[in-house]
Amino acid sequence: MSLFRRKKPGRVFPVKINTMDAELEFSLDSKALGQDLFDLVCRTIGLRETWYFGLQYQDTKDHPAWLKLDKKVLEQPDIQKITPLHFDFMVKFYPEDVSEELVQEITQHLFYLQIKD
Repeated sequence: MSLFRRKKPGRVFPVKINTMDAELEFSLDSKALGQDLFDLVCRTIGLRETWYFGLQYQDTKDHPAWLKLDKKVLEQPDIQKITPLHFDFMVKFYPEDVSEELVQEITQHLFYLQIKD
């Protein structure tokens, strides 16, 4: 008998993320937290100044809601159970002085695109 157990692959579900300039698709483990998905998106686009952003979805009443990072993605309040799940990567908090506080070029680019929109 082996001392090491292989982790059983869990169920996965597809998610689609719209950023201001790209569309990303992932297969996410059904036990993944909102933080796991948010971190995956930030790593994929190369964003380090993550605290200004969040993931937004349309709830079952078609109202915008922010993904709660401490809850499982599939257990978000009133999330529509459609596949793939759709999220928008958006600016959630605005700094007082963009030119002073936004250091990374990708952060400035994403802010500009959202404001332009």
